[in-house]
Amino acid sequence: PKVIQATMGSIARINMYYTDLPELIKTGDFISYGAVLGGETMYAKKLNDKALIVIGNESKGISAELQELLTHKISIPGGKKTESLNAGIAAAIICAEFRRK
Repeated sequence: PKVIQATMGSIARINMYYTDLPELIKTGDFISYGAVLGGETMYAKKLNDKALIVIGNESKGISAELQELLTHKISIPGGKKTESLNAGIAAAIICAEFRRK
């Protein structure tokens, strides 16, 4: 409910699919990127347009099961005083970088 409310009605403008995420990553015809602490900086990678981006929640991140399946583990480099970003902000920054390429 919180996620739906946070979209401010934009949820009605996108296609949504429900599927088993591990199975999709295993069988999909795309590169999978996961935002994880300690991943390679996303600015150092050539980001593929045909990709799936996995974002975990703020407290637990991406499960170990899913991390094992990811093609690339990426991160957003932080400043010396930056502790962390919430999942929505992290997703926005990563998506913007994919669009820029």
